[in-house]
Amino acid sequence: MIKFIVLFLGLFFSGCATIGGYSDDISKFKSSIYHQNCEFKDEIKTISNDKLYNALKSGFKARSCKEYALSNKFFDIAESEYKYSVDTKSLTSKASSSISSTILNDNALSYSGKFYERGMINLYKALNFLALNDLANARVEFNRALARQNRAKIYFSTEILKAKNELSSKLSEANQNELEKISNSFDESLGSYEIYSNFINPFITYMAGIFFTTQGDKKGKELLKELDQNSQVKKDINLKNKQIWLIYENGTASGLKESRIDVPLWLASDRIYYAGFALPTLTRPNLSYKYLNLNSQKSVKISDMDAVIRAEYSKIYPLIITKEAIRAISKATLQYSTSQDDNPLGAIFAIYSALTTKADIRHIPVFPKEFQSVSMPNLGYAKISDDSGNLLFDIKTDPDKNTIIYLKSLTKSYLHYDKIEL
Repeated sequence: MIKFIVLFLGLFFSGCATIGGYSDDISKFKSSIYHQNCEFKDEIKTISNDKLYNALKSGFKARSCKEYALSNKFFDIAESEYKYSVDTKSLTSKASSSISSTILNDNALSYSGKFYERGMINLYKALNFLALNDLANARVEFNRALARQNRAKIYFSTEILKAKNELSSKLSEANQNELEKISNSFDESLGSYEIYSNFINPFITYMAGIFFTTQGDKKGKELLKELDQNSQVKKDINLKNKQIWLIYENGTASGLKESRIDVPLWLASDRIYYAGFALPTLTRPNLSYKYLNLNSQKSVKISDMDAVIRAEYSKIYPLIITKEAIRAISKATLQYSTSQDDNPLGAIFAIYSALTTKADIRHIPVFPKEFQSVSMPNLGYAKISDDSGNLLFDIKTDPDKNTIIYLKSLTKSYLHYDKIEL
């Protein structure tokens, strides 16, 4: 029996992310972006494995390589996965099934994605279509991005409470009190960062507003009026002449890292050798240049992507803690029940518990910390300089068209931009 279990565990963990996690995979993906690796043989070969996660990564990689049509093909696959494999289940059923289907960890399951990714996929598809000069499909994607935001708001207001109540019912009152302390500690770890309370990403609204305004659609102004009206938004609302916009994706948003926690044993006994759980916690965001200049005019912040991410985690994290606690209890119970009369199975399952206590830190690490914008009348040229006044590049523009220079700067050494003329 013991030999069978050891063999089973050895075979199961062979080549599996269950104990290794995804940190190496995320680092490899970031490296491919930073070093502009534009070979897609591996992506196409492995797309069916953990389809949503790989499709998202591939879509962003293709976009960074200016392979806009390919990028949208990958994003289409991701959207299809959301529609047919992810969104069809309620948050409660997904959380419960992930507990009941495995006492390993969430790395053994397919990636279910983040809610903030959904609208952004449609936004980037719209930007890809603009780069391809396909205004009709760009319009469709902007409308889809706006619709997804509204659905996310409704989802969070109903599903979160339902899921929390369902999972909490599986724990004793003492365990719930312990988890409340851990959850409160996480809330404090969010620090003083801005958090958007309604799960709406203002940048999606802003870019849709700019697009519809350039198309002479009154919907554009209506969307812009929904935003906090800083100096740039006010300028955009009162748009009259052909303009140049510099849209600036600044830095990198919070990612995920593992925080491993050894917790008080729920089943106090010398038959339990290990109890603990690992949680995905947010990293600190990083800025690139504080701002950029368009013909000597400074860009200003429109939206904080990190605030969107933190808003989601502030609501979803209690569910993650509860789910992992239930899983930890199950593993502790397994040790307890197999360690009677000096049965060595208890020690084996203790090793099993320690090895499988691993946080799922899958995320897409190329979202910006914040979005900025600046515009001015289109005079036929655009000089882009950094926050110290150093010229980064300059380009010619058509003064008879509206021009969007969409620039992404993950770090000061990484610049990627598109010139879009409307």
